[in-house]
Amino acid sequence: MYITYKDYKTLGYDYISGGEFKRYCGEAYAAADCFTGSRLNADNLDEKAKRGLCAAADIIKKRRGEDQGSLAGFSNEGYSESYRPGSPGGLYKELYAIFSVWFGPDLLVRGVRT
Repeated sequence: MYITYKDYKTLGYDYISGGEFKRYCGEAYAAADCFTGSRLNADNLDEKAKRGLCAAADIIKKRRGEDQGSLAGFSNEGYSESYRPGSPGGLYKELYAIFSVWFGPDLLVRGVRT
């Protein structure tokens, strides 16, 4: 991993605890690899890119918590429950928005490398 929990805290993020950091940061790296075509590495990981990874890790944790199935409906007499499934398309769009702001066109797959 290119950033540490100390980096995460130093950059002003605090949504993820130290014990959860490796998990969510790992998911953020995996997503970043998809969006960048694995172009992200230690050489081009400036503060802006680190902030993008931190923001992505935060949103992944937030969405994972919401996607646990929020209650959509409930009945009493015949006892019935229904849960709202998570929307992976929504997470994809949020991650794309984060990465397009923090990574810029040089790192994104659609970008042109110089």
